Order: sequence, then C-alpha cells, then structure tokens
Amino acid sequence: MIAVEGFRAFKNTTIWAYDCPWNQQNPRLNCFVRLKEFELERKILAISAYESQKGRGYVTEEFIRALSLLRGSSIREKNAEAFEIVKYIHR
Repeated sequence: MIAVEGFRAFKNTTIWAYDCPWNQQNPRLNCFVRLKEFELERKILAISAYESQKGRGYVTEEFIRALSLLRGSSIREKNAEAFEIVKYIHR
C-alpha cells in the first residue's frame, strides 16, 4: 500500500527503484550506471554513515563491491549500479 501511494503521490515525477537483491522477488533491472572506482568508494563511505544500518550484511564494503562487480558484468564494465526505471518523464 505504501508503494502504491508513493506512485500516486509522485505521479508527475520520474521514479527509479534502487536495486535491493535481499528484498526482491522478481527484479526488473532495466537501467545500469557505470561506476568509477572513486564513485564506488564514495558510495561505500556514504552508506557507512548510516548508524541504523550497521551490522546488516548488505551494507558491508564486501557486499557493496560484490554487487557492483555483478552489475558491472551485465554491461561489460568493472563496476555498475542497477535500477528499475518505474517511470521516466522526459522534460
């Protein structure tokens, strides 16, 4: 219900859904963004700042790097992030 209301509330907005493999039944990843090493390092640093997420396996540097390698292999790059573009509004 929260997701449905979110789509309704943001009906005039582009929506990209983040790749959450620990929480997906049927991922529909249709957008890949290449990451340079310094961008991956900054992502790891930013995620490590969330105290409430510490201790969760999916926020470790090892997991983040492994997922980045996996997503990168989908587009023949070393590292990447993946998203599902739920809705795209070109302005």
